[in-house]
Amino acid sequence: SRRGVGSAGAGLDGGSVMSGSDAVESGEAVRECRDEGVAGDPRAGGIRDVALVAVAAMVIVGTGFTAAVAMLTSVVSLSLVAPAMSRRITRWFGEAFFSLAPFLLQRWSRMRLRVYARGDLNPDGKYLVISNHQGNLDWMIGLSAAHAMGSPMPGSVKAVIKRSLLFVPMFGWIFWALEFMFVQRSWTRDRSMLHRGGERLRTYPRPLWVALWPEGTRQTRTKLHESQAFCRERGHPVLHNLLFPRLKAFRALLRALRNSVDAVLDTTVIFEPGANTSLGTVLSTRAAGTISVLLEPHAIRDVLSDLNDQPDSHTHEPEDAWLIDTWVKKDAMLARFKENPSAVLSEYTLMEELRPEVTPSYSKLYVLGALSAMLWCWMLRFFHRHPQVLLAFSVVSLALAVLFGIVFATSIRMPRRKAA
Repeated sequence: SRRGVGSAGAGLDGGSVMSGSDAVESGEAVRECRDEGVAGDPRAGGIRDVALVAVAAMVIVGTGFTAAVAMLTSVVSLSLVAPAMSRRITRWFGEAFFSLAPFLLQRWSRMRLRVYARGDLNPDGKYLVISNHQGNLDWMIGLSAAHAMGSPMPGSVKAVIKRSLLFVPMFGWIFWALEFMFVQRSWTRDRSMLHRGGERLRTYPRPLWVALWPEGTRQTRTKLHESQAFCRERGHPVLHNLLFPRLKAFRALLRALRNSVDAVLDTTVIFEPGANTSLGTVLSTRAAGTISVLLEPHAIRDVLSDLNDQPDSHTHEPEDAWLIDTWVKKDAMLARFKENPSAVLSEYTLMEELRPEVTPSYSKLYVLGALSAMLWCWMLRFFHRHPQVLLAFSVVSLALAVLFGIVFATSIRMPRRKAA
């Protein structure tokens, strides 16, 4: 048995089951959050949510803008003459900015993230990371798990993401500077892009995580039923807790990276039942509960032991068979986890116990915050000489922050208090 477990419909239902002291502690956190949010004037709670989300948004934008400017400057000025130095600079700012994810998840909000590992997990390793796709917190959880590996993580995290994100101001700049791979859902173009991206990362220094979500989309009941119908039609094993993985992207990326990574890191994200988790609840500090991340590396030689050069259209490639087998075992492990969660978790070791020498730090995030404050102060001094520009900039910034707060605050679904 070599599996972690996925969560059945976690993006919709809240996920699977935890046990023991974890469930007690996180249950108390949920009750505290619920009581705080339900009691009193609901209008005051709404104003509070908008204010906190707006503050978090301003911190994200403020630090992100500074990181983006530094990264773009480094790539444009140094990538051709000193590529190694350019990568060191972008990785430093990537680590500083991406450390904001675990900070918001675990310090700004009430979430508890517990990273478990099994096997020979090397914090300095190069991995192709595959994970079940839960919801809109996946990126934050993935960066938090990488942060647990210690510096320079999560600055060395890459991911395969939708090309539309490249055009999102600031975030798209950061993803481009950090050498993310952008897919368009057109296999002819995507296969070429994945190959070029894999070749480019051959010279990337250790450590390195290249993240891929083989399911391709977040799980819902409707998507799960559609996936099951697809499996029956094509003769694949029917999964009850996970979506059937998309094989082509994994196969193409693994072939491009086979000489660049040490192993495939099988990752599973599990939400406890009743965990109040969404991006809105995290940014408004109302998120509560426990998230477990299970990590298990598989040596690249085990995955590619029978690799041949047959065309990608072949349906029984070794990579395909390995991924299907991995997802089937993950699905079966989920069923066992529902019945006996403690037995599954006992097969793994907490990261802080497995690697006590690893000490995640937020020091670079604090330095980035100080640099951002200085940059924005300089910008305000510049705008002070041009009051019309300052007024327009202030109005637009405030409007965006408030809009961001309203959108995510209204998406918060708090557990209802049971009637006495």
